[in-house]
Parts: sequence; structure tokens; C-alpha cells
Amino acid sequence: MPTNEFARLPLLFQQQTPNWKQFQSSYIEEISLSAAQIAYKLQKSSIITRQSSIKNSHRNAPKTPRCCAAFIRLGGLGVQHSQAMKKLLLFLLPLLLSAAPQPPELTILSWNIQNFGKSKTDADIAFIAQCVGSYDLISIQEVVAGDGGAQAVARLVEALNYRGHWDYVLSDPTNSSSPYIRERYAFVWNTSKVRKIGDAWLEQTYDAEIAREPFFCRFAFGEKGVTLVNYHARPREQQPETEIKYFKFYPAQFPDDILVFAGDFNLQEYHTVFNPLKKMGFLPAITGQKTSLKRSPDADGNYRMHEKDNIFYNGNKLTALDSGVMDFVPFCNSLEAANHISDHLGVWVRVR
Repeated sequence: MPTNEFARLPLLFQQQTPNWKQFQSSYIEEISLSAAQIAYKLQKSSIITRQSSIKNSHRNAPKTPRCCAAFIRLGGLGVQHSQAMKKLLLFLLPLLLSAAPQPPELTILSWNIQNFGKSKTDADIAFIAQCVGSYDLISIQEVVAGDGGAQAVARLVEALNYRGHWDYVLSDPTNSSSPYIRERYAFVWNTSKVRKIGDAWLEQTYDAEIAREPFFCRFAFGEKGVTLVNYHARPREQQPETEIKYFKFYPAQFPDDILVFAGDFNLQEYHTVFNPLKKMGFLPAITGQKTSLKRSPDADGNYRMHEKDNIFYNGNKLTALDSGVMDFVPFCNSLEAANHISDHLGVWVRVR
């Protein structure tokens, strides 16, 4: 079973925040001050030895935003130490830039949660909620197609709603040739960050060639939109490249969508089957990172086995700010307990 120290988990999984955001909240009042007010404050701190007469200098000038005006007018002030002023300007410039409106960002997590259904206890669901709660949009593979799968997703969202507002959409069972490989997909999202656009669908175009057809859904964050493609490939020994090769046709099929392919590909990102997508500008969020788990660690304590999971985003339309692997194993009592949660680690990317 996972450890009960759930409260520590968000510290591990929350996204990195640039240091300037703290400065922005602390100094936003300073940024919006008029030039004269800033000059006075700096003079009081002995950086400026004399104050130019600037009170009326800007009356006939074109209007400038106060944060910019403050920065511009500082150049006309008498400064005792030029080095001190350089340091001051280097400090102020990032503050002024950070005060400007920033493009919206979206953090996507993809996770194959093994046998996600009634085998997951309430403690398991609580643990999973702690793992995923700091992400905006979650793509889940291997939801059980039969009894318990849909209920497990609903239980997860109920757990997440204790500390936010979340929603989800669940696919029908995939149209697979065998009940042993049939499953559902799920999308779960933070409604304060993400909006679902229209209906989600299992894409049937290459249904005969793809064992578990992918699950598409359109989402909006800020003024931008993405279409997330949730996918679980056939096992490695069954040559998943024979079905992944059809993904190169989706960009032309959906030319108005910003596609993001997320899931368990059962292949390394450098496999040649991904080359057509890469030539179109699609980039892997994860490189050289093993994401599946061994049953027991090796002599050196390594417990990761294969590179399987990834997120491919369109680098011509999205900028990846950072990405990584969500490794929950250190928060479990043992590798066996971790494998009970899932035999895969999650992968994530933050884009704008």
C-alpha cells in the first residue's frame, strides 16, 4: 500500500514556478508607482543623491504606461554610482516584463494507470489524486472496459474535487478484436484552467489497423486550443509501429486542430515510425527516460525498465516550457506497492 504521508506529495509533483513571480507579487506596487515616487523611494535608500525636477516634465509628452514611464524617467535622474544604477535597472527590467500579461500555459499529464478499475482501493484513489492534482489536464490510459472502470474515474474526480473543481470525460470501450485488450480512455481536467470544447470521440478512421483506436477531445486554455489524442499502443512484442504509422495522417485529417499525442506508445521516441511526425514539427516531451517499472530493483537499485510513454506536441504551434517524468515510487512503501498503483510512471509537459 502507498504511504499515508499524502500531504507531502504536492511538494514533489507541483510545477516549477519562476522566481520572478514571487517578486511580482511582492513588488507589483513598486512597479506601478510614478517616476517621481520611485525616485523618492530610491533617494531615501541613498542610491540616488539628487532628484531631477521631473514633476512637470511629462505633462506635454505622449501618455506612457506608468510601469514603463517609471523605467524611462529613471534615466534622467542624477546617480552617484553608475554601477549601482546598472544593478538597479537589471533588477527592475524583469519585474517590468513580468508585470505584462503572460500567454496562457497548460500542463498536460499522461499516465497509464494499470488496470484502473475496482481493484483500486479508496486509499489507492486518494494516492493517485495527490499525484495528479497539480496538473491541468490529465490523459489516462488503461481504464477497465468492464465493471468498475467508469466508477474508478468518477471516484478519482470526487477525490480531486475536495480541493478544487474538476471534470472528466470517458470513452466507450475501444473496438478491439479481443476483450483482453479492450479498454476505455479518460480525460480529467481542472475546470479553473481548462475548458472542454464539443464532444470527445474514439477516432474510427483506422479502426481496422489500430487495436485500441485513439480518443480525441478538444480543449481550450485561455484563448488557445489543443486537441488531445489519448492512445495506448499494442504491446511491444506485437510491433506497435505497425499501427503508430497511421498517426502521420491525422494532421492532414484535422488541419485546423493543434494536435497533441499523449499516451503509452510502447516504443522509444527515437523509433523511425515517429520520423514523419517529427518532420511535420512534432516533438517528444520526453527523451531518454524510462517510464515503465520493473517488478524488483536491480543490484544498483534501479527500478525503471523501458522507454514507453510520451507526449508529442506540435513545436510549430506550441512552446514547451518544461517537461518531466512523474515518479511516484519514492512515496510508496515498496516497489511492489508502487506496481499495485501502476507499472508505468506518468509523463508531463507544460506548454504555451
